[in-house]
Amino acid sequence: MKFYKRQNIVFIFIASFFIFLLMDVCLGPNFCWADIFNVFNDAGIPHQSVLWTWQGGAGSFNTISDQEAPERVSCIQTISGNWAGWGIFFDVQDGGQPCPLNFSNYSQGQLRFFVKTPVNLKVELKETGPNGPVRTRYIANYGWNGLNEWQEITIPISAFNANLTQIYSPFMITAECAATFYVDYVRWEIPISGYTPTQVAVNGRQLLVNGSAFTVRGVSAEFTPVGEIGSGYDWSLYPENYTPDMPLIDSMRANVVRTYHKRPTQRAFLDSLNQQGIYLIMGFPVDAVYGQNQIVDFGNPVVRQNIKRCFLDMVGHWKNHPAILMWCLGNEVNRILEDNGVSPNDWYSLVDECAEEAHLLEGANYHPVTTANADQEVWDIGDPTINADDVSLPHLDLWSLQLYRGESFGDTFSDYQTLSNKPLLISEFGCDVYDGRSGQENQPMQLSYLTSQWTEISANLSTNFTPGVCIGGIMFSWRDGWWKSSHGTPSSHDTETDWLNPAYDDMNMNEEWWGVVAISQNQQDRTIRQGYNLWLIPAINITYPHEGGTVNTFAPTITWQTTNIEPNESLRIVIGHPNYTRPISCNFSVKNVLLALANFFDIESAYADSRMVALWSEDLNVVVPNTGSYTVPQGIRPILYPNVTHTLTISKVTEPNVRSVVHFRVSTDVNRFNRAELMGNVRFKEINKLKTDNTKLEPLRKLPTSK
Repeated sequence: MKFYKRQNIVFIFIASFFIFLLMDVCLGPNFCWADIFNVFNDAGIPHQSVLWTWQGGAGSFNTISDQEAPERVSCIQTISGNWAGWGIFFDVQDGGQPCPLNFSNYSQGQLRFFVKTPVNLKVELKETGPNGPVRTRYIANYGWNGLNEWQEITIPISAFNANLTQIYSPFMITAECAATFYVDYVRWEIPISGYTPTQVAVNGRQLLVNGSAFTVRGVSAEFTPVGEIGSGYDWSLYPENYTPDMPLIDSMRANVVRTYHKRPTQRAFLDSLNQQGIYLIMGFPVDAVYGQNQIVDFGNPVVRQNIKRCFLDMVGHWKNHPAILMWCLGNEVNRILEDNGVSPNDWYSLVDECAEEAHLLEGANYHPVTTANADQEVWDIGDPTINADDVSLPHLDLWSLQLYRGESFGDTFSDYQTLSNKPLLISEFGCDVYDGRSGQENQPMQLSYLTSQWTEISANLSTNFTPGVCIGGIMFSWRDGWWKSSHGTPSSHDTETDWLNPAYDDMNMNEEWWGVVAISQNQQDRTIRQGYNLWLIPAINITYPHEGGTVNTFAPTITWQTTNIEPNESLRIVIGHPNYTRPISCNFSVKNVLLALANFFDIESAYADSRMVALWSEDLNVVVPNTGSYTVPQGIRPILYPNVTHTLTISKVTEPNVRSVVHFRVSTDVNRFNRAELMGNVRFKEINKLKTDNTKLEPLRKLPTSK
């Protein structure tokens, strides 16, 4: 007869080391089933569950970290002197009442896990409660090769003949003799079907979605409620965690969400994105550290194979879902390696191998693969000595870069242009909203930084003009993360400084305060901050000119079709030059456009720096001085009609040597802003290159939200 015992040493370690997943009592109607349920992995075991052990003699149970284990960070080692095993049980509380769960949606699914064992192991499911029926199978019948090496076991759920509506233990495993065995990454999984993938491709420096150039306006998001820890909590199990966010993300004109530590496990989340026309950059976390701050050896063949196998498992599961935009392999792995004096050359060669095999798995219409590098003194990008150049990475589709340089990214884009021919995604940019100088929120500060940063991203978009290297950016972040600071608890909104960044006026970086949306103890509350308006402001960003080359002539006409654009659209042309200190005089003539006066917009005094901004109206000659402010007299709202060709003619440029850009956007009203959009530009480059000093210039800011 088995003796059930709570293994304190294991449980205490798990309770302190692992991050628990949220479950309502008995997982009520808000629980979202289908796809993947993680029983044990690097994130730990489900909250409101316990790990129990049993043994028939001397034995021990340990959570250990082994870089050659499938997930590296932790696995469970069992040392049996006679017979021993362990399992996960759904109890409402520690030692509480049994709470069997309904797994009936997994009837056509699989129980999958990794083992390293010299003996045949018994695997069981338990129904109802402590005295309920037990369903038993042995790994020798499901692919175990008899060798003491890591291998994956897959058992069809149907093989257990269990009552799936009353599962009390989703996994028990036992060695029935003296042995030492290891278990890692246990989950229930059901394949998804019935979807048609979105067509995503890279063409030169552009990202194409369903054949059209696509600009990423993304938010980084893990929908972790107050009281939970994001790196382990499976927020996708509970629709109430993300359902209130979906219309808000859509309304702010974001079109991409990026996930990190805990990739979503439920198709319902991806379905909700797809319903809003939002795409997902699904992150695949790669830990570069294991054990006692040991660095993972990415040159180790076993490590490489494990990472590729788990990455391809993720790709294979989700590849056909239409919400998938691309895969992001790792996050700032280069920083961890280089901070510890380790060359990233093996990491980059592994990235390319993963990308190559993902392409083969998906076939001709594969999704792009990227990796997100930290912005450091040396990016690595383009360095052939560490396998980080285009020749060494033929299968990596694009680079992603996290940038926290304050208001301006400096020479990032011009430098990158010489280092790689791949597109560049700014995979993180932003500013925390908590001002450590005043000890309170500073929403205008956050919006100001976001605006300046997006202005430079927009200026270098490959969707706008040929020299552009960038496909867009991911704002960090969508919501505050109350769990992120080491100074407090997941239930408190900590305000202590987590790190310093002198590139910001307030150099106190507060990890829990980066959201453009605030959350509270009430899980349904969402409070929008000013930074939310970044893409809602109906103004076009100044497109900065690029160095190099001279152009003696320029195209005088921009022509665009307004097909699918509804009446009462807003059109604005902005011309400016960041390094030119004299006024610019331009005459704009607009043809086939019916103009109507409206209280549309003003220009804030934020433009009263060394910038020139001209706004157009029909046959209006505008000269904007380089000092002071300029207010548009009651604004202009053109009414554009569908299926008509509207032509904007640049009839006169009084300063022909000025490097400038005319950049335009035709779009719907703010509340329908993402429904139809056409963009274009004409660039004017200097004939004789302007001489500028090294004085730092403040970036141009966007126009304010329309009234």
